[in-house]
Amino acid sequence: MAELSPHDAYEKALDDRGAELWADARLAIELLGLGGAHLGGVWLKGRSGGVRDHVISLLQEHLGIGFVRLPPGTSAANLSGGVDLAATAATGSLVRQRGLLARAEGGGLMVPMAERLDPSLAAMVAHAMDQPIESRFLLVALDEALDDEAPLSSGVADRLALRIDLDGIGWHHVNGPETEPARLQAPVTNWQDVTINDRLLKGLATISAISGHGSTRILAHLARTARLLACREDRTAVEERHALTALRLCLGLRLTPQAEAPAEQPDDPSTDAPPRQDEEPVNPSASTDPADQDQESNTDNPTQLDALTEMLAAIKAGALSADPWLTIAQRPSRNAGGAGKSGDLHKNTR
Repeated sequence: MAELSPHDAYEKALDDRGAELWADARLAIELLGLGGAHLGGVWLKGRSGGVRDHVISLLQEHLGIGFVRLPPGTSAANLSGGVDLAATAATGSLVRQRGLLARAEGGGLMVPMAERLDPSLAAMVAHAMDQPIESRFLLVALDEALDDEAPLSSGVADRLALRIDLDGIGWHHVNGPETEPARLQAPVTNWQDVTINDRLLKGLATISAISGHGSTRILAHLARTARLLACREDRTAVEERHALTALRLCLGLRLTPQAEAPAEQPDDPSTDAPPRQDEEPVNPSASTDPADQDQESNTDNPTQLDALTEMLAAIKAGALSADPWLTIAQRPSRNAGGAGKSGDLHKNTR
């Protein structure tokens, strides 16, 4: 097989990355159908376009719930409800109207341009998401922020378990074979009955904390997502691969393949130094049994690390591929725009 040119290799890497992101997006939609409001919702990052519209239509079709749309620039009264002045004046008696949050109960709330949601409104949405499960709704936050802009409010993002990044997904990925997640039959196992052992839970907590996600809600989302992944396979306990997939879907953490070390060149026997006179001769009676040699080599090599420990070591070494926009603790301030008139112009360019 002919070796790819640097340009072709770069294009192939981008295409493979887009295929991986689209597979994760389909899996996230499937998990939302299983977990519902227990997962809080999904943080959907991507500019408006055909791919995002297709993902939204898949969400609505797969979840089977109605979504209330929160229009940009809405007021607190529209969220919480209030007095319907027109109906009150027409009937002569007090008439109250339901707010958007009340109308979204038991269904979904979709927030376009969520990165520009007013902090006071974001606090109201976050408070509504902390209500009992019967009164909750599934939130879909559409984040269109650029790399140098403040993304979604951390108070809302902290309550969303799953992240979908559409940057890098092309229409050929969406329009390829098996683009829609298969509608699974009801799993035999209830995901709330799936167990996760202490070792995996401690590993998830350590990795999320070191990667900049110290919130306990993030850890709860990781545990729920791992249990849902095990449930969809009718497993009664979480396995390590489920924990690794949960880290990828919730935090965007994935291990990058390391370059192989070059093979060591054998030493030239002609250049070897002659043995010293005080060097002890080799014992000819030494054991040459292959079993003994294998046992000795096993004692010299360290025990192979599991995948979670390997990911933890990769985070410390800086060899981990992650989406920087997912790091909640290191987001720029929403009021960190440039000072003066140019800062106002830059802040209001959209």
